[in-house]
Amino acid sequence: MLGSVRIGHGNEVGYGPGISATTFLTPDGDVVLVVLNTSDDEVVFKIEDVRGYYAKGVSLAHSIQTYIYPTKTQ
Repeated sequence: MLGSVRIGHGNEVGYGPGISATTFLTPDGDVVLVVLNTSDDEVVFKIEDVRGYYAKGVSLAHSIQTYIYPTKTQ
């Protein structure tokens, strides 16, 4: 978890076999989440912030995705 964003399955934080994720902060303070699925299966997961807001994500087999979580309102 970095910048108050985490990824997990259902109500648990963490990932299954073949799923990796990393987060980093941009110079503007936004959080970037990169999800890598090296498995042969599609994985459904949840991206959640500490305030309890969440979004459903789907990672196709053998895919990589990038999510940008803006921390400032414009």
